[in-house]
Amino acid sequence: MDNVGDENIAKHLTALLDDSDPYVRSKAIEILGKHRNGATVGLIMKCLNDSDPYVRTKAIETLGAIGDKTTIQYLKPLLNDKDNVIKAAAKKAIDKLRNK
Repeated sequence: MDNVGDENIAKHLTALLDDSDPYVRSKAIEILGKHRNGATVGLIMKCLNDSDPYVRTKAIETLGAIGDKTTIQYLKPLLNDKDNVIKAAAKKAIDKLRNK
């Protein structure tokens, strides 16, 4: 996000991360993930604690796709999550990151 238009988009997407609809939050994560910079990685990492498992899964998958190996340390605790889908997504993302 290098220009003013991108900054405005990022601002709107950031606001959508707090939307009451989990689908809207997950789509915002998906779009932010396409920008692949440090600011968006931080925003997506905050979504690892979302109350909705679908949103958390989308955040995990997106972090794996971005390819920032520093996120592995934040994904590792999710390997012990009570939700098996979260565990599987975390394992897949970590494996993907380690193999980059």
